[in-house]
Amino acid sequence: MDVGSGSGYLTVALSKMINDSGVVIGVEHIDDLYKKSIENISKHHSDLLKNNKVIIFNEDGRKGLKKYAPFKIIHVGAAAEEIPKDLIEQLDNNGRMFIPVGKPNRGQWIYVVDKDQNGIVSYNQIMGVSYVPLTDKEKQLSRY
Repeated sequence: MDVGSGSGYLTVALSKMINDSGVVIGVEHIDDLYKKSIENISKHHSDLLKNNKVIIFNEDGRKGLKKYAPFKIIHVGAAAEEIPKDLIEQLDNNGRMFIPVGKPNRGQWIYVVDKDQNGIVSYNQIMGVSYVPLTDKEKQLSRY
């Protein structure tokens, strides 16, 4: 699952990296970005949409998508102040999440979150970064 799938670029890249039986789900809560991602993907990779190898949802990605869980891989493209519990719950055993965590302008870090075969979760802080906040649609739109 690609949370904050934006233009659809990374969602397609992830799809190209997995085997033919896999599906990549993009989640984007900004209506215009959601529409633009489908338009972008349709230009050169419409087969991924037609064959349901890439599915894009216009939802709040902080909540994940329980209907499609569990996920082997979760990528989050915006910084959460705390790692959303819903995303940890929807991470499959032997799954991995890549997520920036921290407050804007106060230090953010990329975390790799792994869930082992027994459901034990571990957190590994990788590197400092600066991402836009993972927030609700109204807060995000009011910033611009």
